[in-house]
Amino acid sequence: MRDTRHLLRAPAYLALFALGATAACSGEAEQAPQEQGQESTEADSPGPDLSGMVFFHDADHELFLTFHDPEDGSLDTRVGLQNFSLQAAEDDGGYYPRKSGDFSFAPGFGHTVTPTQQGLLLGVLDDQGQAYEPGSTLAPEEGASFNDGEITYESPQFSPDGTQLWFEERTEHGEEDSRILAVDLDDPEAEPEEVGSAPNPSFSAGQVEEEQANQSTTRMSAPSSAYTITENNELTVYSNTEEENDAGLEFLADSDSGDVMPWNFVRGSEGLYIGPLDGSAQENQYTALSVFALDADGTVSDEELLVEAEGNPILRHWYDSDSDRALLKTDDGYYWQEMDSEAEPELAFTAPDFGDDDDITNDKRPVGLYSPQS
Repeated sequence: MRDTRHLLRAPAYLALFALGATAACSGEAEQAPQEQGQESTEADSPGPDLSGMVFFHDADHELFLTFHDPEDGSLDTRVGLQNFSLQAAEDDGGYYPRKSGDFSFAPGFGHTVTPTQQGLLLGVLDDQGQAYEPGSTLAPEEGASFNDGEITYESPQFSPDGTQLWFEERTEHGEEDSRILAVDLDDPEAEPEEVGSAPNPSFSAGQVEEEQANQSTTRMSAPSSAYTITENNELTVYSNTEEENDAGLEFLADSDSGDVMPWNFVRGSEGLYIGPLDGSAQENQYTALSVFALDADGTVSDEELLVEAEGNPILRHWYDSDSDRALLKTDDGYYWQEMDSEAEPELAFTAPDFGDDDDITNDKRPVGLYSPQS
């Protein structure tokens, strides 16, 4: 049995944290003492479970997320992005963010952020967990420049513990390195703290890891540099080594640890990856997926065939490390494939259920697969 990390992995930059429970209020100044043995009717009411299979929607210029049970595709909840995106358009000279890649989401989906001409617009999930509302805008001081070049804040990402927002301070004239800055989400308008540096430009991990594997990017190849935040809130910089391999795998690597950030394949259990090894990693569909180890120099080893799909090609795939299995999307549905099993994939659902919004089926784009919070 392969060693498995207990966290449901989408593009790995989103380590989720629990949404706070919403306490129910009676509105009365005083309440009568509760009788012994009587169950409380005023118990805390938890917010929606923002986990499972998540889709981004742009339906008739209305933006929102839907969250689905990955076992059967049923709709759990819907979270609006409309007010937030309208403010972003106003701040960005009329540009209307309409792609999932325009938004970065915090672990647990309590916050979101998008770049605009005015700076990084931070969004906060409302108390009912039904919509994001615009909050603070993070921007360099007015008139800030470096060697007469404009300074902007780019490539935002949230820390794994959900307490901070990190971003690149990018200079117009392309200095060799950019500062990476961070602010606490409980005081986002405070002066940012410098946490390190990275090549200019550097993308956030959310813009790179597993992006091509899940067809969420318009880039034709992996970028040259990306930064990520460790579980200890420390900076790690990954670079594109441009190492060639017969499988056609593209990735960035951390030179210190040798860890690989996959671009057109996905992470599996600790130290292993999942993807096609037949040279089709940059294609839109695969007829086979394998499990393998990969060194920073591009060397593939310990490969094992996971699934063959000649008659039903795989379009996208995600890893569920809670149960050590992969979710496969094909033309005729979503299938679970156990990692250590020779059994064929088992159909989970043919299509996600959108309830009364079945007409939005063609407007959905997967954001990823996320673990429930405890």
